[in-house]
Amino acid sequence: MSKIRFERFFEMPSVDTFEMPKLRTWVIKHCYGKTLNLFGGKTQLDKYYYGEIIHNDLNPEINADYHYDAVEIGKYFPEAFFDSVIFDPPYTMYQATHSYNGHMIQDITACRNSLHPLIKPGGIIISLGYNSTGMGHHRGYLKTNLLLVNNGGSHNDIIVLVEKKVQSKLS
Repeated sequence: MSKIRFERFFEMPSVDTFEMPKLRTWVIKHCYGKTLNLFGGKTQLDKYYYGEIIHNDLNPEINADYHYDAVEIGKYFPEAFFDSVIFDPPYTMYQATHSYNGHMIQDITACRNSLHPLIKPGGIIISLGYNSTGMGHHRGYLKTNLLLVNNGGSHNDIIVLVEKKVQSKLS
């Protein structure tokens, strides 16, 4: 069993995840190399990141490199293409309605399975949401960092999980 580095901080929530400066800085600090921002949203992270970021967002009104459906992302890039992936899907139906006209990932497992081959061995995935499930050891990932972002008052905390790909094939 590995040790997981745990961190926590307070930051006021924002409709757009990466408009939260402390959270954005924390996530960028953990990325390296060619990075996929799968649910990119409005914030252009390449303004803050010195590596290459591929910005994907399903919403065609968002300025993004691609507008691919996250569940089908594996069709569009070669295997072992990304060093880092930022996985920040809508956490609730409200967020999906607000950002994607109600389009919600119906099968988060299918999305993770589609992403798995795209991440290089030794690469990382940063998952944001209301749980710490992540890719999991059955896909060959080791949890390395866990961040709890307290949003205060009646807002849910955001859980951010960093996992390293230590095995290439599903076991």
